[in-house]
Amino acid sequence: MAELVTDSVKAQWQNLVSDAAINCDYNLDEEIESYLVFALIRFTQRPDLSDSVIALEYMQSVAESGHQQLNQLRDVGDKCLLFSGLYPQMYRKKMVDIGYYVNMGRASYGQLGQMLHKGFADLYQKLAEYFVAMTDILHAMRELNGLPVLDQAEKYDFWIKFDSAYSKKSLKEFYNVIPFRPRKSRK
Repeated sequence: MAELVTDSVKAQWQNLVSDAAINCDYNLDEEIESYLVFALIRFTQRPDLSDSVIALEYMQSVAESGHQQLNQLRDVGDKCLLFSGLYPQMYRKKMVDIGYYVNMGRASYGQLGQMLHKGFADLYQKLAEYFVAMTDILHAMRELNGLPVLDQAEKYDFWIKFDSAYSKKSLKEFYNVIPFRPRKSRK
């Protein structure tokens, strides 16, 4: 019976991620989409998630070795993905911006990609590369109920800093114009 519940939970997450990806106009490959679904299953039922101190956990992972280090780096990357995508309001309470989680998550996955052998190395390199796209999908998933996950200024900032396609699309729909991207100043 427990297997049926697991399959049901997996199917529900899979459907949400798939619907959100369609809403974002993303076509994630199966490997990235599956990883995202399983990260959601692993972490969203953990009440201690909000107690995480990402910088401390990252530093502890650097001090570890072997499988412990790999597991901690993966957990840091996964938590950063969930914080930036599902719980971006948490960064307001922790006095850091969403970019902190994006950069720490990318760094964790990227480091894993460099440490591992072929196969898993490729997966973690792709996770680092598609971190913003996965965050966009999680934002879209949260917004399927019609409530914004970020306010318009935060979406604009996320689009400018990380080239978030979903934030740009949301801004365009909200203002009914294509958002303006400021020129980079030359010094």
